[in-house]
Amino acid sequence: MIVFVLTLEGWDRWRHMAAGHASIWLNGGVADPAEVSELRRQGLDLTIMTRRLDPLDGAGIDDELVTIREHFPGHVLFIERSES
Repeated sequence: MIVFVLTLEGWDRWRHMAAGHASIWLNGGVADPAEVSELRRQGLDLTIMTRRLDPLDGAGIDDELVTIREHFPGHVLFIERSES
């Protein structure tokens, strides 16, 4: 499973639930770099986006989904984002 996390709230929820069970693609600027380094040392498969997307930017999210699907064809993809 691939989890695409766009918000801090989503990161708070998914960072522990996904450990060992998913690859996480994380919106730029959401996580503290020291925490990211520590989680990677612990074995979490974590990709940080180079730019920060607005969680309500449907076109921007769609563009990133193309990239994620290129890296993980055929995998289940869960998208976390704000509904407001």
